[in-house]
Order: sequence, then C-alpha cells, then structure tokens
Amino acid sequence: MARIVAAKGAWPKTSGCLGQARAKLALTMMAACYKLQRLVYRKNAAVQAL
Repeated sequence: MARIVAAKGAWPKTSGCLGQARAKLALTMMAACYKLQRLVYRKNAAVQAL
C-alpha cells in the first residue's frame, strides 16, 4: 500500500495570513448577516430602524 499524504500537508508553512484573512471575512459576513436579520425584523415589526 502506498502512503497517502494530504495535499495541504505538502504546502510550506506560512505566516498564517490566509487563515487570518479567511477568519476576518467569516466574522465580517456573520456580522453583516446579523445586522440584515435585525433590519428585516424591525421592518416587519414596523419599528423604525436607527
């Protein structure tokens, strides 16, 4: 049997910039979705948004 190595394991170790950018994007998207949900709720509840 041949040993199977994950493709990611072959990548050189970097400073983690890609991971930080991905995490920042994920948090930004979560915050935007949360704000959109609140805006839709307030609109449907007939409450004035700030």
